[in-house]
Amino acid sequence: MRQAGVVDSARGLVSSSHVGWGYAGRTELRTRAWEYLLDGVLAGQRIEFVGSGSVDALHAELAGFSDGDPAFGQDAVDRGAFRVASVDEVYAFCGAGRVVDPDRSVTARAAATEDALAAGYSGLRAVVDATALTGTVVQRMAYAHYEYLLDQQSNVLPLATICAYDVAELGIAAVAEMTCLHPLTNRGASAFRLYTDGEAAFTLAGEIDFSSAGQLADTLDRVLPLISGSELVVDGQQLEFMDHHALLVLDRCAGRRGIRLALHTPRTTLATIAEAIGLHHLRVDVLRQLPSAGDDQ
Repeated sequence: MRQAGVVDSARGLVSSSHVGWGYAGRTELRTRAWEYLLDGVLAGQRIEFVGSGSVDALHAELAGFSDGDPAFGQDAVDRGAFRVASVDEVYAFCGAGRVVDPDRSVTARAAATEDALAAGYSGLRAVVDATALTGTVVQRMAYAHYEYLLDQQSNVLPLATICAYDVAELGIAAVAEMTCLHPLTNRGASAFRLYTDGEAAFTLAGEIDFSSAGQLADTLDRVLPLISGSELVVDGQQLEFMDHHALLVLDRCAGRRGIRLALHTPRTTLATIAEAIGLHHLRVDVLRQLPSAGDDQ
């Protein structure tokens, strides 16, 4: 089982962690970057800080919080242990408007991880400020595709990433669109999370009700076309709350794709609700053999 949940700090996260972080101000971004990248140094990973603007400006920002630590100094850069880069260097784009090419960009991230391993590092760890790449609906559609593919790679490679988004610039709703595609988020970033773990097509975790059902629908419409198969298993064991609105969204989204979904959950009341509202494309399977997670909604 992957490391997943809601965190208040970027400390202590594993070498393949994938974190969606909605930040409030550059001070918070710098603090989380320091926590996360320093853990990468201690774990023997190659580390990166990626953002918009010039590399010189990003270096200057790092100098403000690294306090002269040699792990973030010029010698580390020269040795290839530490890289500061602009998003334009790291990502591949398609068309105008800085729209990320998901497949080429993820292939590049996987190759960078393999390169780090070949150079003797234990993996690759990056903090990426993706705000400039997610400002429009078209950008977010492409970047959501990228996030989904990146999460799959983080599940099999020692590739750790904080994908950071400026709440003030993007707004809470847009940040939630992006952060929900991570097994780990900071508090308040998204009500639910959708990520890769185990044999299921995807895992759903957190809370989904009327207020987050629309976001779930948008997320499923972006993710389901990327998954092959006529019947997909959804791991719902980490869901803390799900109501009939969420069940209806799962059913409708599956119907639009011409597929069926099987939601695996320990909560018997979800199966009762599903039967009562008459779903056509979603089946709820109660995992009775698992320890009880509580039978309330």
